[in-house]
Amino acid sequence: LRLRIRNAGGKPELLRNVVVTGTGFSLENIVSFPYPIPAGLNVDFRVRFRPHGAGSYSGTLSVNDKNWFVSGRS
Repeated sequence: LRLRIRNAGGKPELLRNVVVTGTGFSLENIVSFPYPIPAGLNVDFRVRFRPHGAGSYSGTLSVNDKNWFVSGRS
C-alpha cells in the first residue's frame, strides 16, 4: 500500500519517525530521519504486508506522535 505524508501547513515540518509494528508488516522506500518536509510538499512510502501463513494480522502505523491501526488477512 502506497501512503503519502503531506505537509498541508504554511511552514516546514519535521518528520521524526515512521514505524509499523505487527507480524507480516514492513516499511519500504522510507526516508532517513529526521526529514524536513517543506510546506505544501509530501513524502511517499509503502507499507508491505507479507504474512507468514493463513490468518488475521494486526499492528500499528506510527508517524511522529500519531498512531493508526493496521490489519490484514491471508
